[in-house]
Amino acid sequence: MPSEKVAKILRKRGVAEADIAAMTDQRAWDQVYLTAPAKREKRLEVCFTGFTDAEKSELADLAKRGGVTVVTKVTVGCFLLCAGATAGAKKVKEATERGVRIVSREGLEDFLLTGELPG
Repeated sequence: MPSEKVAKILRKRGVAEADIAAMTDQRAWDQVYLTAPAKREKRLEVCFTGFTDAEKSELADLAKRGGVTVVTKVTVGCFLLCAGATAGAKKVKEATERGVRIVSREGLEDFLLTGELPG
């Protein structure tokens, strides 16, 4: 019979009590690691500022097709702030404080094409 700690984990994962009782401690831990929930994949996030609604919509579609998640605020997980001609000072400040890369429309398009950020 495995230790209570590993048995509790297995119960939460839906393993039957009889199956748990038949396991050694080592076998129970092996089962825990084999059935560990997948870690969430980190997503690339981009936020836009300083664009017209039409431009923002076009850029958002481009980003989504490139596998980048579009967010409306500069979050902790935000990777890029794409800034247009009338970029909001608040978003630029937040991006700078959080170490988020700030790129132009062209910089974003280059990134989506090549996977490389402009220097």
